[in-house]
Amino acid sequence: MNTRIEAALVAIAMGALLSGCVRPVREQLVSLSSVPDSSGTSRDAPAVTISLGRVNVPEYLDGYDIVSRASPHELERDAHSRWAERLPEASARVLRAALAEQGLRVVDGDASTVTVNIAAFEPTADGVVLLSATWQVSNVHHDPIGRGAGVIEQPAGAGAAAQAAAMESALQRLAGDIATTIKGVADVAAASARE
Repeated sequence: MNTRIEAALVAIAMGALLSGCVRPVREQLVSLSSVPDSSGTSRDAPAVTISLGRVNVPEYLDGYDIVSRASPHELERDAHSRWAERLPEASARVLRAALAEQGLRVVDGDASTVTVNIAAFEPTADGVVLLSATWQVSNVHHDPIGRGAGVIEQPAGAGAAAQAAAMESALQRLAGDIATTIKGVADVAAASARE
């Protein structure tokens, strides 16, 4: 009986010691910013009106986990950080703001629609963020009128916040490429209308 009490006391003491040594890991929430950078704004020409459709991402990116590519066939989940919002919604928000900065008027519905399909969008073991995406511009009748593709590599610092900033920069560069496609389509349409 004495041995049972001693064993219980040792177990309680060990539990008390371990609870003091083990602290819960505090999870960091990371987000992409959509604060516009006014350096690239062009307000001289009338704005082309577009609507941004859903931004599609691979299933492994469609959630709250922050994922990095460790090798061509291996992904790692960040154990200490998570997205504050799902990556497709955050990416769409950043793209809307960046497209507006490119001089486009971004509205909901009743305009030419841009659909973005992201094939890869994650930090790599080489210290860069890789963004591989295609996009299509469709008129109000859903007929494709322009498309493009791009692979963007953006240098990234260490840590989830630095990687998020690099991902945001990559999305802003993608918005520039999309805006070039849209403005090219608008220029062709305007020239055709004058003829």
